[in-house]
Amino acid sequence: MRTTVNTTFTHPERLHLWERSLVGDATLDAELLANLWHPQGSFQIGAMPQVTGREAIRGFFEQFFSMGLFARLDHELIEVWDLEDALIYSAVAVYTRADGSTLRVPYTNTVKYEDGLFGDYRVYIDTLPLMAR
Repeated sequence: MRTTVNTTFTHPERLHLWERSLVGDATLDAELLANLWHPQGSFQIGAMPQVTGREAIRGFFEQFFSMGLFARLDHELIEVWDLEDALIYSAVAVYTRADGSTLRVPYTNTVKYEDGLFGDYRVYIDTLPLMAR
């Protein structure tokens, strides 16, 4: 039996924000990404410490991207739950390394919004495969 999954955003403004974040990830653009967050927003990925505030989020992305663990980051959406007060989605992160090899890691995100921007954004992913070479 095949189950139909929902990949529809019911709030168009959230889809636009999510699409902009895909561009920022693919191009490793910390500035573009940071500007998608509310000035007092927060971000956490895996077991890494949570960062709060747009400047701290920008710094996190700059540092994370400069580690050289990957040259590009793409996402394959699996399912979306676009709720009134939050967005939850599952996807696969596709990390392309400098040598052209790829690493695929499943994850789930929860996102709360503030003033039309990301407010509290949490990425539930195992980053160990990315760190292990």
